[in-house]
Amino acid sequence: MNFTEAINRAKAGEESGFGYLYENTYRSKYYLALQYMKNEEAAQDVLQDAYIKAFSKLNTLQDAEKFPSWFGMIVANTAKNALAKNNPMLFSDITVNGEE
Repeated sequence: MNFTEAINRAKAGEESGFGYLYENTYRSKYYLALQYMKNEEAAQDVLQDAYIKAFSKLNTLQDAEKFPSWFGMIVANTAKNALAKNNPMLFSDITVNGEE
């Protein structure tokens, strides 16, 4: 099976398609999430959220063979959003033109 066939199966609701996509991207994307989150549990949460997003948006992917890089962008954006949510910047922390 390749990514094109896996995505076609996943779109048809077949578990084998989702399984192939997961098994062929999990390790590298877990390490990507871990680089952002610096915490194993948080990285796993980000990855789970990213898979949910990706699997629900498979119909927007134009080139199925680019799934790994497309999914990598979803993982990175999900991690950035999680970091922003967990570490909000306060207005009092922002300086304007070097002035406080």
